[in-house]
Amino acid sequence: MPTPSKVARLQITHTMRATTGEILRNIRSSVARDLPMFADMPARPGVATLCGAAPSLADHIGSIEGTVFAVNGADRVLIDHGVVPDFCAVFEMRPDVAEELSPHPGVTYLLASCCHPNTFDRLAGFDVVVWHPLMGIGEGPLVKSMGLHGVFVPGGRTVGMRLPYLAYGYGHRDLRIVAMDSSFTGSSHAHKDRVKRLISVRATEDGEDYATTPGLAGQAESWPRVASSLMNSGCRVAVIGDGLLPAVHRKHFGA
Repeated sequence: MPTPSKVARLQITHTMRATTGEILRNIRSSVARDLPMFADMPARPGVATLCGAAPSLADHIGSIEGTVFAVNGADRVLIDHGVVPDFCAVFEMRPDVAEELSPHPGVTYLLASCCHPNTFDRLAGFDVVVWHPLMGIGEGPLVKSMGLHGVFVPGGRTVGMRLPYLAYGYGHRDLRIVAMDSSFTGSSHAHKDRVKRLISVRATEDGEDYATTPGLAGQAESWPRVASSLMNSGCRVAVIGDGLLPAVHRKHFGA
């Protein structure tokens, strides 16, 4: 990987992958399916392992324990290695994300209400729970206008940054994060390569360079806010592995 000649503070501008109109149409479509809605549950004992889709996921199979939450794409890798996740969360609005899913009868699929109808069609007949992402684009008034109530899930722009809040909503307070590296050495994800633009980022000014993408760098950037809010709500949060996001975690919270 090339060594940058100059280190500058990273500035990331977030944009939606769909228009506001498209997102709201997706929400209307998903709500009309009359599927179970996500709701907060009381705190419960035990560990929850939250699995990202970084290429390092296969290296962490032996450390996965407790209730297993996976992001889309990670579910396929886990199942291929003999681990059936309890939950698989999907937030992306792309119509082709459905192709990345490996529907399994033992998995509860947590689909954001903004997901494309293709994703819901792909999982027809499987255990699906719908959750509303807090985005600030008018989704609240829309849901209320349809006579519905539900918990709006906060977090960043990626499903990885929403997953801890979903686990929290299911009552988990002891969270272990694996394979949410936000960087890579080969393919960008464990299940497929999504590299469109490669950048080099450091967690600290004199630290290691990490190959990543703007989107994954944005995920790492938002992690301290997400982790702080979880810790302030009584969660124990451990990030396992190497990579940009674990380095950011160590910088802000120690080992």
